[in-house]
Amino acid sequence: EPLYLRAYTIRQEKLGDIHLDTARSAVNLAAIYERQGKLVPAEKLYRHALAVREKLLPTNHIDTTKVVSNLANLLENSKKPDLAEKLYRQALAMQIARAGENSEEAANAYNELALFLQEQNAFPQAEQAYQHALNILTRVLGADHLDTASVASNLAGLYVEQEKWDKAEAVYQQILVIRLQALGADHALTRQTQKEVDVV
Repeated sequence: EPLYLRAYTIRQEKLGDIHLDTARSAVNLAAIYERQGKLVPAEKLYRHALAVREKLLPTNHIDTTKVVSNLANLLENSKKPDLAEKLYRQALAMQIARAGENSEEAANAYNELALFLQEQNAFPQAEQAYQHALNILTRVLGADHLDTASVASNLAGLYVEQEKWDKAEAVYQQILVIRLQALGADHALTRQTQKEVDVV
């Protein structure tokens, strides 16, 4: 932490608050604070970096989007779900605007939103977001890709949480086929999926 704080302070003094290098140091220090559980100063730093990047970078720039996602996650951990959801949705809109609806970036943002909604027990909305992510990855990467299987696993977990056993089993069976073909029967992920199939 002292090194990151020193770097941030030096860049503030030499470059000023409104500079991309200062914003980068703010993000680095915020991440340290977040890992330490210092959520209030971390939020302040993320908001500083976000303001700088929104001012100096093109609209929907990837670096700005990353800070929006980081801040959304922080706000979720800070028990501020309304603010967090707004930023998760903002990050999704930015990814779609930047990379397109049918992109891995959009799929990842849908998945992040779905994970958040699941934590808030907003199950129908979470399922819809997972399905969006799956549909995109199926088109972009293919139905048998490991990344597609990873999102499918999240969806299956959502079904388990709701005790929708038939739906969960069907999805886990699909994931098992993918992981058997791609990783083999002895891989840890394949073995874990087999256990999940057996349990449901």
